[in-house]
Amino acid sequence: MRVLVTGGTGVIGSFLVPALRSRGHEVLVLTRREGVYGGIAGDISTGAGLEEAMAGVQLVVHLASTQDRKQWQDLDVGGTARLAAAARRAGVRHFVYVSIIGVDRIAYAYYRAKLEAEAQVRQSGVPFTIIRISQFHELLDSALAALPRIGLGRFARLPLPTRMLVQPIAAADAANVLAERTEYGPSGKIETLAGPEVRTSGEFAETWLEETGRTAKVADLALGGALRHGFERGLGISRDHAWPGQTFAEFVRERVAEGRPPAYDLRGSRPEAKEAKKTARAEARAARRTATQEKAAKRGSAVSQGPTAEGTAGGTAAEGTTTTDGTAATGMSAKTVAPSGPVSRLRSLLGKPFRKSR
Repeated sequence: MRVLVTGGTGVIGSFLVPALRSRGHEVLVLTRREGVYGGIAGDISTGAGLEEAMAGVQLVVHLASTQDRKQWQDLDVGGTARLAAAARRAGVRHFVYVSIIGVDRIAYAYYRAKLEAEAQVRQSGVPFTIIRISQFHELLDSALAALPRIGLGRFARLPLPTRMLVQPIAAADAANVLAERTEYGPSGKIETLAGPEVRTSGEFAETWLEETGRTAKVADLALGGALRHGFERGLGISRDHAWPGQTFAEFVRERVAEGRPPAYDLRGSRPEAKEAKKTARAEARAARRTATQEKAAKRGSAVSQGPTAEGTAGGTAAEGTTTTDGTAATGMSAKTVAPSGPVSRLRSLLGKPFRKSR
């Protein structure tokens, strides 16, 4: 069978593509890059190349997504609609869309985008199967690795929401199940696949610390908004659809033994991410300098046009003079410092903007 896979170089795609090929299928990977083995040019964000990529394809497996929240609507929703429409026009027999458990129950922006994408598939007219999968071991491992540790030595703490119920699955296990499931044909329904064990995020964090040899204790930090509340209520798990595969402890132990880094770059440590952050910081500094200069110019203009310090009891004095209460007037405003540090980084990882408590 001729199969087209989007997201074929991602975390689950890197396991699914060889799994499908091992079952005798001809697999094409939709990509915008050159040098991808089995790659065929196409872009779901614009629709370019999709008609050509669909030629002779019987099965489409749509895995592509993005971590960039600015592109969730355009790529996850719009891209899915464009791909499904192209598959229908090409007469594709089976369109498989991989979603996430809880997208219909947890009020999180990314989940809402995935739910809208599911609707695009159902309404497209192409024969489909939607498979909702629980979080991957790779994501949980990467999230814990990205969290900041507070303190040193025996006083070190790993702060995170500890009461969320999580049921992760290894991406390799999910890919093997998915490769087999795609051969059964479209169900026209939503199916579910989850990991082998349900535990709290705090328990998984303790396992991760033990398997990675980190010296820290887990500390509960109630952050995360709707996502945290949803997982605490068990809306992101499915005990009835547990797959008896690799446990989280086994996964982390294997990754550490092989010396592999976490699969997801949630800290932005890759060169391109570092360069983007550096540019953003430089632009922010330039904007702050411009704003400060504009404010100073306005104050200077107001002082030069207003009453003089000599004839004013409580007026504004020019820079370098002294006001009537004896304080020096510098013409400078206090600098506002953006919140930073472990708490802000944790809020960012959990998808909630920083808001300083009063």
